[in-house]
Amino acid sequence: MTDHSTVRLLIDVKALRHNYRFLQSLSPQASVAAVVKADAYGLGLNGVVRALHSGGCEDFFVANLSEALAVRGITQAANIYVLEGVSADPKLALTQRLTPVLNTWEEWQQWREWDPQGLWLLQLDTGIGRAGIDETSWRDALTPLDVLNQHERVCLLTQWAIAEEPAHPLNAWQLACLTRMRARVPRARVSTANSAGMFLGREFQGDLARPGLALYGGQPTARAIADIQPVVRLEAKVLQLKTVAQSQPIGYGATHYLAPGDTVATLGVGYADGLARERADFAYVLAHGVRCPVVGRVSMDLLTVQLPAALKTRVRVGEWMTLLGDSQAESISLEQLARMCRRSTHSLLTGFHAAVERIYID
Repeated sequence: MTDHSTVRLLIDVKALRHNYRFLQSLSPQASVAAVVKADAYGLGLNGVVRALHSGGCEDFFVANLSEALAVRGITQAANIYVLEGVSADPKLALTQRLTPVLNTWEEWQQWREWDPQGLWLLQLDTGIGRAGIDETSWRDALTPLDVLNQHERVCLLTQWAIAEEPAHPLNAWQLACLTRMRARVPRARVSTANSAGMFLGREFQGDLARPGLALYGGQPTARAIADIQPVVRLEAKVLQLKTVAQSQPIGYGATHYLAPGDTVATLGVGYADGLARERADFAYVLAHGVRCPVVGRVSMDLLTVQLPAALKTRVRVGEWMTLLGDSQAESISLEQLARMCRRSTHSLLTGFHAAVERIYID
């Protein structure tokens, strides 16, 4: 920890490992991989991979070759899967024992030449419409399917488009599509479940689950899951306290006016650190278990909050206020902060600037 930081993320390593074990318990028949793309959802690739690997996680999904090489530099023992493939340098990927997700028949054919005996992990587009081989291309590829059926190690990967809404008809539609496609390669394993998919039922979980958000303390569905523990705490330091003598505007654009006698705390955090510039009107932070409403616009590296009367003599320059996490009996969840910032939980987590200090607490 450095004395010069004015904003920090505190990452609860025990909660991270707990969430991994909980997700594994939901699907004991499957392996559970950790999705650590986007710098482990903004929490720091090095710290997160070390924590999860020491907690028993042996499989990691990343977005690209650069991320895969970074994970391999952290652990030599893990299985690493690269969602965007390794076409930039397949020889290096093979040397580093990386497994690409093959998104087209052309990618599969090229990788087959490089690694004829290894795991072939093919992505199927069952209805999300992004990367992967769609059902028509799959059905018509008779010769490749014959080759896959003769191969000992094949895994079929797909992505549920709207698993966070269990009753949505697209879930059953995608499952039926996957079932038809898998029937052409019946010995293949499947990788299907993201965080929300873990809660859709056994038939949606597959053989290699790959949760992301739930590992990091986010709620993957509208129904809160008590066993998912919060992992991240965000704090900002009080830089200045000011009580105004007369009515005056505060912040860019003069969007808010203070009344005589109002006391404002200026915090060392802003939109450059990952907060939204235009936040919801009900946004607040916590100090000593009390809500302090945000007033005025969020600046690049400053945030202003109004102190309730009960805190005017308690808050001190240099102390930390809570933007995410617990403060005595009060708390701000990841979902609440996302609503205050008018963003999704995914974009909030991955949006924290790399310069924000990350502290791992075990």
